[in-house]
Amino acid sequence: MFLGHKLRRRAASGSLEDIAFVASAVSITSSITIPASSQTGDVAILMDGEGAGVPATPSGWTNIELYNGTSHGHSLSYKILESGDPSSTVSGSTTEPARVMLVFRKSVSPSVTIQDLGTEQISGDPAAQTVNASASTKKLVVLGCHIIGTAGPANLTGSDTFDSEVISTNTTVRSVNLAYKIMNASPVDFTVDCTDQDTFNSLNSFYVEID
Repeated sequence: MFLGHKLRRRAASGSLEDIAFVASAVSITSSITIPASSQTGDVAILMDGEGAGVPATPSGWTNIELYNGTSHGHSLSYKILESGDPSSTVSGSTTEPARVMLVFRKSVSPSVTIQDLGTEQISGDPAAQTVNASASTKKLVVLGCHIIGTAGPANLTGSDTFDSEVISTNTTVRSVNLAYKIMNASPVDFTVDCTDQDTFNSLNSFYVEID
């Protein structure tokens, strides 16, 4: 699966050529705040989970996946941040929400491409998903997401250690775990898995090229 977006801007003097993690945010309310440490040209990834139905893709964001289930719905999207975005709020679901945002930076972000989306929603244990990152010659971030309908917390495992996992839990009704692995050189395939923690489990995986 391919999703692409381009933004032209000048590289900042002395800034890094590699992809770097900037900040994360979590929320269990109807909105989430873009981290104040982010800046124009950063790439934000947002997973918005709710109790039922499909959360709408936020205005100005690009949809990666929408899921509509009887007891769970989610919206996965991304945005190359613009002037005025840092510290602003993004509206989302209102029914049992739990959401996570991750922000990444590269010295120049002329294009963002979403590749190799894997997704499964099941009443049981989702099958492991292999992200075929070795097919890319670009710098990229592998992401995995596990959502469950209990306090959890949702969990993820990888064929290598994730750089970090960020979890948002809404009391006893929803838990979202969004994890990432940055690959700035020689990308390799990465397997994403989770354990069965609820009558509903959602497992998603993909990689983001930032070129």
